[in-house]
Amino acid sequence: MYQISKMKTVVWLGTVMVALLLAATTAAAAKYDYKAMGIEHRIFEDTGIELFEDYRSRRCILANKDDHCLPTGYVQAVEQGGIYVQLWEIEVLLMQERDKEADKRLKKIQREHPKLAKPLWLLAKNLFFRAEHYPEDAVEERRLALEEGMEWAEKCVALAPDDINCQLHHGVILARWSTNNGIIKSVFHGPTVSAAWSKAIKLKTHYRFPSANTSWGAANYGMGIFNRLVPDSWWFNLFFGFRGNIDRSINFLRAAGATKDDQVELYTELSAAYYCKWSREDSEWARREGDKAVKACLAIKPPDRISEISQSHCRKLKKNPSISCGYSRDRQQETDIERFREEAEN
Repeated sequence: MYQISKMKTVVWLGTVMVALLLAATTAAAAKYDYKAMGIEHRIFEDTGIELFEDYRSRRCILANKDDHCLPTGYVQAVEQGGIYVQLWEIEVLLMQERDKEADKRLKKIQREHPKLAKPLWLLAKNLFFRAEHYPEDAVEERRLALEEGMEWAEKCVALAPDDINCQLHHGVILARWSTNNGIIKSVFHGPTVSAAWSKAIKLKTHYRFPSANTSWGAANYGMGIFNRLVPDSWWFNLFFGFRGNIDRSINFLRAAGATKDDQVELYTELSAAYYCKWSREDSEWARREGDKAVKACLAIKPPDRISEISQSHCRKLKKNPSISCGYSRDRQQETDIERFREEAEN
């Protein structure tokens, strides 16, 4: 009887402890009203965790009724502390283009926390943006950075296949690796890119970056580019198992714009999509929409080097719309279906 009573007491105490821990976690999460203007000042006083100075100047479109518009990594740092504080600091370093410092810190964290997905996709993201900063003719340097990024992204997907950022960055890295090598040579990777972004979109997980962009918006943005660059051809679909669609390209980019409508790159890609539709279908509506996208692109003050490049490309697309279907920020892509036939036969 004594043993049974003792066991009941232990079970009861365990239940109480779990309840107390859950209550404490809920209380910590509910400590701050993240929708309150200036809440970041109180958080900094309480925790020392900082929301970088100009974040509030960034335009944010609410993802849902519960969205507070603060970066997800920042809220994770506040609510979970520990390693998430460091990861938030690293997200800010990436935004500040301090890629070497970020890379060193991320690799240390990854060694110490091998079962954590977030350092993996941050490593991939860091290498993607490093590659983006190389000049157009630095094909080999860009390839090496992207291939290292691909290794981290693949590990992320293997570890956490339902993490939207693992899928997003896997698609991003592989897509840019493909355009860097030339999409004709890399055409067989198309289904993998499409599947990664499609899954990210279907997951519908809300994650907001320090730029105020969201993962879901970024996945739609990627699919918009993909559907423009890939030929819309019955033969292409028969042989390679996928095809592009310029109307879907425009719709995906519009979906991305519904999450962030002040991004230079969005309007660069929209102008390319509209001008591409104009060149393929002789649509005057598409030409006018392309002109509007260029005007919106040029009205935005570029916040970083990549946006400066994209803005200059808006001017290039307006001046020469014939390049629009094969436009890519790293280099012009071949979209002639006959060239793909040659590749398939070799």
